Amino acid sequence: MKDLIQFIFNIKRRVFAVGLLLAAVSLASCDEDDDDKIFKEAEYLTAIEAMESDPDGRFDMWLQLIQASDFYGLLNARGDYTFFGVVNEGVQEYLSQTGASDIGSLEKDFVNKLVKNHTVMSSYASFTMDPGPLGDTTMNGNYLTILFGEGGLKNLKVNQKSLIVQPDTRCSNGYLHVIDNVISPIGAGAYKTMAELGKFGIFNEAVSMAGLADTLELATTAEGKGVYFTLFAETDEVFKAEGINSAQELATKLEAGSDYTSRDNALNRFVRYHIMTGKRYSNRLKSHTYLTVGNTMVRLEKTNGGFYVNPEHDDFGELLLDKSNLLDVFNMDFQSTNATIHALKKVMYFYDPEPQVIFDDVCDVPELQTKRWTGNFLVRVNEIERWKGKGYEEFAYRNYGGQGLYENDNVQCMNAYSGWFEYTTTPIVRGKYKISATFSGAGSDVTAHVYVDGVKCKTPLYDQEREYQLGEFEFKENGPHVIRLESLIGGRLYLDRFKFTPVK
Repeated sequence: MKDLIQFIFNIKRRVFAVGLLLAAVSLASCDEDDDDKIFKEAEYLTAIEAMESDPDGRFDMWLQLIQASDFYGLLNARGDYTFFGVVNEGVQEYLSQTGASDIGSLEKDFVNKLVKNHTVMSSYASFTMDPGPLGDTTMNGNYLTILFGEGGLKNLKVNQKSLIVQPDTRCSNGYLHVIDNVISPIGAGAYKTMAELGKFGIFNEAVSMAGLADTLELATTAEGKGVYFTLFAETDEVFKAEGINSAQELATKLEAGSDYTSRDNALNRFVRYHIMTGKRYSNRLKSHTYLTVGNTMVRLEKTNGGFYVNPEHDDFGELLLDKSNLLDVFNMDFQSTNATIHALKKVMYFYDPEPQVIFDDVCDVPELQTKRWTGNFLVRVNEIERWKGKGYEEFAYRNYGGQGLYENDNVQCMNAYSGWFEYTTTPIVRGKYKISATFSGAGSDVTAHVYVDGVKCKTPLYDQEREYQLGEFEFKENGPHVIRLESLIGGRLYLDRFKFTPVK
């Protein structure tokens, strides 16, 4: 018996010793990994150091501008940024355009704004860039957009103008991309921005004649809320291809009367028809019907061939390419302080679309555009304009990455307490629809009354039903609608999307 106890003791001692040895090896490995990480970071220069060590001095003027700012020290330290460094010729050209004699003559605040406009708050290599805005903002708080020209990655432009002539210099604090021109800070609304671009002269003249120039310069409402637009606009080249050489000739073609500022005037309606509510970059456009400020609708169909505007189809549902308008993919995502501007390939005359099936994803709202697909997180009740609620303080946004959800995400719009949730839908073309709602990830039992624009649905909602039928509703006007859920029995409810199916 004594020998057996001694044997077990020896075994335990050896196991303990092996455990200590493995722990020591593991710790040593961690130390080596940490040392290796530090060594690899030390291998790279900061973006400032990389530009300062350029053998040809290509960045001398740009470095002078950074040194004149308040950010030289910050950009020469550790971090994870995307830097756009401008070559001397580009800086000199910018000074000439602005009328500045040299960098020293620029105001300090403007110099700071310039430097911040070339620094994105996350690092992006060129092969991770997609057409449209980068995933994070500049230090100024605005987005830079990427345009793929002919040649793909070999012909990338930032904000339509600045060509990346040398991409992907790996730095200890991010990536440095060399560009040929300065990226001008955004400082004006849509009307002034189109004037500065120089290619939307006729359309801009029509905007002025319709009395809408001030509208397109608005930054906030009287209540202090931000004002945002998306414009589909014809370039002068497109108008001239149809024999229209001025806004006056456009008014004549539209048979507009003399009072262009009247909402009933044909020119005024034409301009309003080109202005949509909300700011949408190209990567946020989808097959959908969008509401204009004239309370009319523009239909967009996204295909591999591009973005078709008010598309025409044959009797078999095939797209008629020669009869359909297109957005010009090489002239999209022009930015102003309050709008995104996309150029059209043909003149867009008024078109009254028929109702179609709409899948309205409740999580496809502007406030989540930069946050979606990043996992699960809480959203304050008043943080999203189209979500309202009472009875609790937060909604839970959930991204599953699958499980049959529309766009892979949903929102926990009710929890274990009584309360109500309101959702303002995407704009819907006037007509009669059968409406259904899809839920997922049900928790404890929920029973709720459902209202559409204040009209109570005939039967309450039970969370055991994955798809709930709200009934048939007729909408007399184009626009959004309000769907309200009032809890009768508390519990968790995960809302995915609403479906609007036209009733013949």
